[in-house]
Amino acid sequence: MSSKTEKLRKIAEKIISDAGYEFVDLNFGKRGRNWYIQIFADKEGGITLSDCEKISNLYEFELEKLSEEVPLSNYRLEVSSPGLERPLKKKEDFARFSGRDVRIKLYAPVSGKRNFSGLLEGISPEGIVKLDIPNVGLTEIEFDNIASANLEVKI
Repeated sequence: MSSKTEKLRKIAEKIISDAGYEFVDLNFGKRGRNWYIQIFADKEGGITLSDCEKISNLYEFELEKLSEEVPLSNYRLEVSSPGLERPLKKKEDFARFSGRDVRIKLYAPVSGKRNFSGLLEGISPEGIVKLDIPNVGLTEIEFDNIASANLEVKI
């Protein structure tokens, strides 16, 4: 992760938590000639459009104050909810969404596989994620081996 991305992430984490929301993720990159900053935030009961607007205004204000430290021109800021298939980033997410279907991708294979889908059974204090996989059963995965994880919506 670049130092600019890390600075933008720290700004977002502080602003969002100080405003009483949960920071979920930040994406930063280039689309065409313009930079984009995409921030995902949440709160109990779900985030509203007015919550996103508030976070956007706070973030813009903070970026203006830090323009010399984090120089950006021609950028687009998007603030939104993490969506139905939200990413699970922190150990707390794996506890909070226990009982939900998830999709997990691993850095190193477990039993010859890197991709898993199943019912999240939680996470142990030692950081072992427990996943009930159909036709396989309970599988344990080390939190540090998880490259990405998302809630999975089945229709």
